[in-house]
Amino acid sequence: MNKWNISKEHWTNVTTIHFLTDTRKGGQKGYFTDNNTSLYGMKLINNRYNISTKNGFIFEDHKTSIGTILSFTHHNEKAFFGKRNYQGEQNSFYANIMYQTILFEDSDNITTGISLQYDNYLERLDSLQRNKVENIPGVFIEYTFNQINNLSVIAGIRLDLPNNYKRFISPKLH
Repeated sequence: MNKWNISKEHWTNVTTIHFLTDTRKGGQKGYFTDNNTSLYGMKLINNRYNISTKNGFIFEDHKTSIGTILSFTHHNEKAFFGKRNYQGEQNSFYANIMYQTILFEDSDNITTGISLQYDNYLERLDSLQRNKVENIPGVFIEYTFNQINNLSVIAGIRLDLPNNYKRFISPKLH
């Protein structure tokens, strides 16, 4: 994993990159060493990488800001279990853009934004194949009440519009 932090007067960025490669073998003694396919054996090969970045932009008045979160993940798995072969691939993208402003003499604030979660799955088990795409755009708004010492109350609502399911409304109160 690599991580970079950059801070300027009106901009902050955190970017990370993750890589994972993993190979595992198992089975009965002699499967791999003697190449004896009448015995049981299994092997999994995983390759995964992710890159994500978070950005914060603060305006000159120091009361308003915009934040972004972007992330992309690719995961590929190849495996066999006995005589069965599996191959899976997933590509995911997430984006979130938020706008925040302070209200009422620097005590309360309101945050609103939009998001998108996109997933593309490709799977194959022997001759069976399954492809699935999920696309979930959403919007949200929340109000933070900070006018009493040692007490914060956050109220909000979120609407998600998945392509494979019904729309989903999520109220929140903390």
